[in-house]
Amino acid sequence: MTGGMQCTLDIAVEYAKTRKQFGKPIGQYQAVQHQCADMLLWTESSRSATYYAAWAMTEKVPEARVALSVAKAYASDACREVGNRGVQVQGGMGFTWENDTHLFYRRAKASEIAFGDATFHRERIAKLVIDK
Repeated sequence: MTGGMQCTLDIAVEYAKTRKQFGKPIGQYQAVQHQCADMLLWTESSRSATYYAAWAMTEKVPEARVALSVAKAYASDACREVGNRGVQVQGGMGFTWENDTHLFYRRAKASEIAFGDATFHRERIAKLVIDK
């Protein structure tokens, strides 16, 4: 999921640098910059949570299952938001077959179905923490 978020961010930033509106790249507009900044924030936070969860599993940390669910819950929400913002930055171009952004957006939804959505993992976190 984090890789898909990074690709979506990269595509959106490149588009913002090259697409011109009113004589200047749309990336110079504050609203577009904020969208891209939010996308970067979610991507890097998801990456950090995922790395920690992987480390916790490798080192057999007692809270590894909690770390996994935290990473998945956060990444699930973040991936959906990054996909949505990526499409918005591209003004709908992101949902056409000429662009790969929609593929990452759709894959995020498929991952929620296959591996549990954020709600499922939040409930799992609650059970793991309360049943300690």
